[in-house]
Amino acid sequence: MAIQPVTKDLAKGLNLQEAKGALVAEVNADAPAEKGGLKAGDVIVAVAGKPIETVRDLTRLVADQDPDSQVEVDIVRDGEALTRTVRLGEMPVERHAAMPAKADDAPKLGIALRDGSDGPVVVAVEDGSEAAKKGMRPGDVILRVDAMPVDDAQALADAVAAARADKKQSVVLHIQSERGRKRFVALQLDKAA
Repeated sequence: MAIQPVTKDLAKGLNLQEAKGALVAEVNADAPAEKGGLKAGDVIVAVAGKPIETVRDLTRLVADQDPDSQVEVDIVRDGEALTRTVRLGEMPVERHAAMPAKADDAPKLGIALRDGSDGPVVVAVEDGSEAAKKGMRPGDVILRVDAMPVDDAQALADAVAAARADKKQSVVLHIQSERGRKRFVALQLDKAA
């Protein structure tokens, strides 16, 4: 499983009260996290009853556990507090993703897109844009917008337009890098246009 910090922007976009915990960016198939019921987008807030404030807290706590031990993991998923039991395992090998093909253009988020087999692919990032500041790069594939899967640039444009119509301040993008790493990025809509 890949995790990332919960920033203030992500906390806002995920409707969390505070920027605490560890955000699950990716869950590998057949891995302990998946078998324990964790999903991308879950925010881990406690493990074995101990609060998780940062990613470092989570990695330290898990590293102190024996492989194959079971731990209770408290998460927040779509605003709901849940507990899952996860049997710990070994660290998986990083997966690599293939680059999609095709072409298109899309919404004003400081990025140019083309359609790919796995979703919209970033082909350019505007210098100085919020997307650039958040580390988005050409080759990133956008998998979801605010928990909604997007298959192409038009679906992304529609999701962003819907968020703007709902007067949302930001959108949360679930992206996958060329190397296969997944993470979440929150883009402020007023700053992105």
